[in-house]
Amino acid sequence: LVHNGVLTARGREGSWYTGAGGSIYIHAASIEGSGTMTANGGVANSGAGGAGGRIAVILTGVGSDFSNYDIYANASARAGKTGDANQGGCGTIYAETVADGANHGWLILKGTGTEPTKSTDHYADPFSDVVTRLRLSKITIAGKTKLAVCSGYVLDVTDTTFDCRDAGYGLYLNGGSVAADDGTTCTLADAEFPSETTLDGSFVIASGTVKVASKLTVTGDLTLKAGVSVKPVSNKTLQLVVNGNLTAEEGTSIDMTGMGYEYAHGPDGETNESSGGTHGGWGTTTGRAENGVTPYGSIIDPQTYGTGGLQNNNGNSSSGGGVVRIEVGGALTMDGSIRANGKDFNHYAGAGGSVNITAASLSGGENAVIEANGGKASNGTTGAAGGRVAVKLTGEGADFSGYLGTMT
Repeated sequence: LVHNGVLTARGREGSWYTGAGGSIYIHAASIEGSGTMTANGGVANSGAGGAGGRIAVILTGVGSDFSNYDIYANASARAGKTGDANQGGCGTIYAETVADGANHGWLILKGTGTEPTKSTDHYADPFSDVVTRLRLSKITIAGKTKLAVCSGYVLDVTDTTFDCRDAGYGLYLNGGSVAADDGTTCTLADAEFPSETTLDGSFVIASGTVKVASKLTVTGDLTLKAGVSVKPVSNKTLQLVVNGNLTAEEGTSIDMTGMGYEYAHGPDGETNESSGGTHGGWGTTTGRAENGVTPYGSIIDPQTYGTGGLQNNNGNSSSGGGVVRIEVGGALTMDGSIRANGKDFNHYAGAGGSVNITAASLSGGENAVIEANGGKASNGTTGAAGGRVAVKLTGEGADFSGYLGTMT
C-alpha cells in the first residue's frame, strides 16, 4: 500500500452531541507514504464531543515494518472536544507486523493534550466485549491520557515496552488486572492504582510516578528504578506488599509527607491550641511542650498519622505526615528514600507520621533515607514532634549491619 492521500472515518461535528469516530482497517503486505488516517470524534461547539474511533494496520509481509510510514504521526483517533468535562475519550491506533506476532502489535493512544475534567470516565479504553485480554509488544501513551483497565479486563504485560510521553500519564488500573507469564519480569512506566490492586508476577517500574490509592500487592519481585516516585492518590495510608524482593534504587522516593491529619486536627478531631503537631512526642508552642494532644500510636506497629500544626488563628498552619506500610517477603534493598514527614510551615508545622516496615532483610547505601520527621517551623520557635518508625526483620540471622543510610 502506497498511501499519500486522506483516509477518514470521523464522527460528525455539531453544536451539542456529536458522533464518535468510526473504524479504519488496513491489511497489506507493506505500507509507505505520508498520507493521513483519521477516526476522530466529532467536534462539539458547545456540548459533549464524541469519542475517538479505532484504527488498525496489519502488515503481513515478512520483514515489513512502519519505517516507511510514520503511523504515530499520521494516524489520529482523538476525542472531538478538548479541555472540559464534556471531552470524550481518545480512540485507539493499532499497528502490527509479522515480527510482533498475531494480536501482539503496537498500541498507540493519543489524547488531545488536555486532561479531561471527568478523567476517570474519559481515559483511553482499548478493551471491549470482544477484546477482554490484551498482550502487546509496545504501548505508546501521549497527549495526557491514560490506558484504563476496567473491571473484567486483563492487560498482559509480558515482554511489553511502555512508551509514556507525558510524566504522570500511563496505566490507570480501574478494577481490572495486570498479569505476566511466570518467570518473566515486566517493565511498567507511569501507573495509577485507584483501588486495592494485585500485580501477578515480577515487575520493574522503569520511570515516572506510581500513584497508589490504598494497597498495592506484587506477587513476585518489584524493582523501582532511579527517579521513580511512589505517591498516594489522595489517601493518608500507602501500603505496599511485595511477596518477593523489593529493590528501590538511589533516586527513588516513597513519600507520604503532609498526608496525615490536616491543620488543627489530630486523633481526637479538631484541636484549638496553637502549637506544632504532636505524634511520637510533644509538639511545642513558644517555649512550652504542651498543646492539648498527648503523644499517641505504637512504637512496635505504628500506623497513625501525624497531627497537623495547631493554630486557632485562621487555621494558618500545616498538615502532619501520613503512613507508609511496607511488607516484603524477601530482601528489601533500599537505596532511595521513604518519607512520612510532617509538612513545613512558617509557624506551626505538622508532626511526622508513621513508617512501618517488615522484611526478611534490609540493606542500603549511605544515601538511603527512612524518616518520619516533624515539619520544620521557619520561625524556629514552634517545632513539630517526630513520628514513629518501626523496622522488623524476619529473616533468621538478619540484622541492620547492611543498612548504611539514615533512619530518623
